[in-house]
Amino acid sequence: LVIASLLQQHLVPSTESINTISPCDECLAIREYLTGVRIK
Repeated sequence: LVIASLLQQHLVPSTESINTISPCDECLAIREYLTGVRIK
């Protein structure tokens, strides 16, 4: 899955990193996927 590869590239084992990750399009897509909330 594309999401799986993006998770490996952009996330470290701590879920807290989701809040401090750089706001690139891929990262926002990951956050949306993980939280179920669309981020604009």
